[in-house]
Amino acid sequence: MRSIAFVAYSSRPDAVAIADDCVRTLRSEGVECSMWLADSADVAPKADTYVSLGGDGTFLRAALCAHENSGDVLGVDLGRVGFLLRVAPGDVLEAVREVASGPRRSTERLALRGSWRGEQRVALNEFVVERAQTGRMVHLRVYLDGEEFMTYHADGVLVATPTGSTAYNFSAGGPIVATDVEAVIVTPLAPHFTMDRSAVVGAHTHVDIEVLGGEAMIVADGSVVGDLSAGQRISIGRDPRAVLVADGSPHDLGARLRHHLREGHA
Repeated sequence: MRSIAFVAYSSRPDAVAIADDCVRTLRSEGVECSMWLADSADVAPKADTYVSLGGDGTFLRAALCAHENSGDVLGVDLGRVGFLLRVAPGDVLEAVREVASGPRRSTERLALRGSWRGEQRVALNEFVVERAQTGRMVHLRVYLDGEEFMTYHADGVLVATPTGSTAYNFSAGGPIVATDVEAVIVTPLAPHFTMDRSAVVGAHTHVDIEVLGGEAMIVADGSVVGDLSAGQRISIGRDPRAVLVADGSPHDLGARLRHHLREGHA
């Protein structure tokens, strides 16, 4: 029997209520399970499967916990878009029971590891090097496997996985890439008088982004994790370990796009 940890934010009482109900029911059935509030000071519990209750942001937080603890992550869609999430709120117990009682069935998602000034961070969606000052561009140079690729005066440059291709990369005009494609996407953000197209490169390509002028922030999966000044750089490459996503049954890409990214999506 696999152990389960439900992940929610205290700002989402609906998610907390679902987690409480699931924990009580599953414990009565002999399943080892717990709940962790991602915005608390408590350390995330170790578990075989982390069940995120919220939107894509909650899923990314749970995915990082799963990656750190060699578990997998199951996403329950309580958000507005929820492109990463496959389980409806009414199906939580059934889905978790299946995960807890059966053999691991999960798919691998490419993850990125960024290194800068002695710091490291893992991201499932993307790393972004972006301007630190509003109204000022940042001057960046991108290297692919050590070779100079392009120099930008821009709001920033992002490096995305196929999983992250429907997130910030999509908003920035980058391509949608199926999650089973072995690739990394490099997309400039509002570049000035230079190439504004994305580059799709091999999954094992090492991408370095050097700050030539201005101040920059490093953002990993939507969280600011560091900063860079002129002459400093971040090196981004494929993490040796993938993020494991439970409920890896095939879903039609076109159907998901029509459902989650339909026009307006108000």
